[in-house]
Amino acid sequence: MCIRDRSSYAYVLMTIALLQYVEPKILPSLQKISEKRGLKHEMQVPNGINTIISNLAFESDVNEAHRHLMEENGEKINTMTLLELLLMFFAKYSNEYFLQTHSIDVKSGKGFALKEHSESVFLIEDPFDETHNLGKICQNWQEIVDKMKTTYAKLLKNDLTAVSYTHLR
Repeated sequence: MCIRDRSSYAYVLMTIALLQYVEPKILPSLQKISEKRGLKHEMQVPNGINTIISNLAFESDVNEAHRHLMEENGEKINTMTLLELLLMFFAKYSNEYFLQTHSIDVKSGKGFALKEHSESVFLIEDPFDETHNLGKICQNWQEIVDKMKTTYAKLLKNDLTAVSYTHLR
């Protein structure tokens, strides 16, 4: 069952993507900031029979990341509530068309990118290993979409007691 197989790392990247997607953004791309500052930490990453060079640098200075975020947002602060963000999470990830046409891409800072092509519906790009798709283990992606839709519908009805952790498992 795909939901149990999906790693918490994949769900964290899905959450980060959403927080980069909203306007004004809540999270910046730490890799993009490091690129602008010229920081590099290159590493050879195996890719089948070849090896690619990947820049693993990311901004670790919280103040610099905040400064960049405020600059990028034009000094605007996001005022969405946690419930609004949660609703947006389930709405976004229960949209089959969106999942088939977009990848989850936190490295770019946009959260999502149009897919060029992929054999898997869930394309979750690992920001540290560009050849690693965290979503490819999902054989039954429809099950996740259906659970996301059900949870979204229950949240919309304000039936928060009906949404439980066991429902999502």
